[in-house]
Amino acid sequence: MPIPNHIVSREQHEARCRAHLERQWPDNPDRVERCMERRYPASLADAVDELGTRGLETDPEHLVHTAQAAGLDLRVVGRNYLLYPSEIDLLAVILEEHGRMTPDASWRKACGVSFAQHAAIETEIAARREAKIQTVADAAGVSPQDAFDRTAKVMRDPLEWTEADIAEAIRLLDAEAKAEATEAMR
Repeated sequence: MPIPNHIVSREQHEARCRAHLERQWPDNPDRVERCMERRYPASLADAVDELGTRGLETDPEHLVHTAQAAGLDLRVVGRNYLLYPSEIDLLAVILEEHGRMTPDASWRKACGVSFAQHAAIETEIAARREAKIQTVADAAGVSPQDAFDRTAKVMRDPLEWTEADIAEAIRLLDAEAKAEATEAMR
């Protein structure tokens, strides 16, 4: 059974994991490969976490019950269950059929939006937000993180900023810099 497109597929999940590891160790592709290879078999807790990031809600007890009801014979080592990707994917389909989805996945299903479309929308929103923050940071001579941190407390979401809001953000940062310089001179 294919995984519905409002749930994160195996390929999308693997790509996201790889991208995360590559950001964590950009100069160590061997370490990235070792980490990717060692992810399976997954523990029960890791399988629950994976399913959560893929848009499905469950807990260890429910996952074991679902696996047993589906006729899966999960491997047990000591007190630990071990799951392979094919088993996790089958459980993903079953959980989706039973409506055990995260709010994001439920929204995607209700709106007929795939995970890929949702991810593209979020990427576009983040790029727009970052562009506005970068404009303020460049004008005020601070880092983008500082610009965001210092305006987040007193201004609305940067995505909603107009040109006047950007000017106000720059004015606020300039005023803070002057106040800090005055304080340092005392």
